[in-house]
Amino acid sequence: MKRTLETCGLLLAGLLFAGQVAAQVNGQYVIWVNGAPQGGGTGTTDHALLTHLDYASALHTDFAPLADATFTGNTTATSFRLFDAGTHYTIFQAQTQAADLTYTLPAADAAGALTSNGSGGLSWAVPTGTGANAALSNLASVAINAPLVTGVGTALTLKSAAPVTDAAPSISLLKAADAWPGATSNTTGANTILAGGIGRRIFFVADYTHGTMAGSTATITINGSATVRTEGAHWTAATSNDATAISLAAAIHAISGVSAIAVEETVRITPDVGTYSLTIAKTAADAGMTATSGTDGYTAISSTVTTAAGASKARVTDGATGLGAFAADHIVVGQVSDALGARTGTVLAKNGIWINSGVLLGNVAGSNDLRIGYSGEASSNVVCSGYKLSTSGGDTSDWALLRDSTNTAKVTDNSTGTGNIIASTAITAVGTATANGYIRTGVYKRAWTNAEVTAFGAVLSGDLKAATLPAKTVIRNAYLVIDSQASGTTTLTASLGRTSATYVDYIVASDAKVSANTVYGDGTAERGTNLTGYDLASYTATTDVYVQFVATDVTKKLEDVLGCTGTVFILTETLP
Repeated sequence: MKRTLETCGLLLAGLLFAGQVAAQVNGQYVIWVNGAPQGGGTGTTDHALLTHLDYASALHTDFAPLADATFTGNTTATSFRLFDAGTHYTIFQAQTQAADLTYTLPAADAAGALTSNGSGGLSWAVPTGTGANAALSNLASVAINAPLVTGVGTALTLKSAAPVTDAAPSISLLKAADAWPGATSNTTGANTILAGGIGRRIFFVADYTHGTMAGSTATITINGSATVRTEGAHWTAATSNDATAISLAAAIHAISGVSAIAVEETVRITPDVGTYSLTIAKTAADAGMTATSGTDGYTAISSTVTTAAGASKARVTDGATGLGAFAADHIVVGQVSDALGARTGTVLAKNGIWINSGVLLGNVAGSNDLRIGYSGEASSNVVCSGYKLSTSGGDTSDWALLRDSTNTAKVTDNSTGTGNIIASTAITAVGTATANGYIRTGVYKRAWTNAEVTAFGAVLSGDLKAATLPAKTVIRNAYLVIDSQASGTTTLTASLGRTSATYVDYIVASDAKVSANTVYGDGTAERGTNLTGYDLASYTATTDVYVQFVATDVTKKLEDVLGCTGTVFILTETLP
């Protein structure tokens, strides 16, 4: 036979044949040998592609393989089809290209994936991005929606590789995005949020017919943003408890950030990726529907040493076990001893900040107080609780400064505020200083303004109350100080006393038009008849003390006074 095939040689299924794609009949290519189509056709009807040539036929002896095989289509991209032993096949399909492509196969087999070098050269390579130690790089905004570790209870640890030589270990950095340097509005960097796992969140429909169910609400708060779902508007309490749960679950499922399903009467709420805070609430009575929240996980930042005395620690947590043996929510900065680290019970039952060697600033002892001191022990601490500032040493050095139920400020010689009274005083109204029977010593201070003087009007005298003294008060001393020089009247005097109508028995009438900072009462001639140092105004009743202002010119009355200011001081003791 004469070889007329000139364009291609193929090796299929181990059989060598040569042929020429000479024509397309009814949309299919056929192979022609010696001018005749192979495959049983006449050249004018549809012919199947030649699938094989008999290796032992005479054709083999007359045809040698050529260098290339070319499959050419008319107006569509061509394909190369390989049949299995039956009717199924595999197609290699070309597509429209901007230029010719040549792929060069590897010279040998190897484990891995077939990769390209970008120029058509193919090789075997182990793919990146797989395996336990794969590197992640050039990621866009990515949410990892599947667990990074498999198996319930399996821990996930992210850390830098430890050095294998005497080299400094690498740092690990978890950092949010920076603001764009050219920004004018969005100039703040992004937050980094560390959050523990969210506890179980469920609604349980106990009785859909309960009177509180109609119009009730379910509130879902996601990352601080609350969404309210109202019965009758978003969900329906009807038919049965199960049907009500299905309706409520559908309403909650529509909220971005969570998903929800109903299992019989229970609505189970699951946080979506990106939800780090989730709270639920309802207005229906528990007899109609309950809302149950499990405990959220904690976030702890800790050194690797948790028990050694003096170990450096920096921890942030909102859980009971985030700080090892600590049984409270607090931040620890600095060094903490074993004894402190093992504290449980009530000593650390509230929020707090431990700073350097166990100094605590925070809530302790199961109460809403502020403690400043060493290690939270019952010693060497100053505690601010409500209206009380006290020590907690439990010894003779204790003291307390507090306001009691009678609105009295006291200083006592123990930490409870119920011990012996050292001193106390209370201001009950502007211009009125009152003290109670607990007082041993006290100082009453009353400042006056020019407006208070002119408020007396077109009169020549006026009495301004300086203090109300309780029973058993002894007046030890008194002073009247001119703070600024008065003017506007021909004369103006000021006096102090408890006896009407002149009120001169403590400080006699003294010139108020003198220079600023003039003090009356520090000289014998300025002291009234009752300023003896032991004046007991009344043993059973209160006593009012007044400052009296007097002008003598009938044409210039108190309403004309200018710049008159001053201060009264009264030193007292109260009998027990």
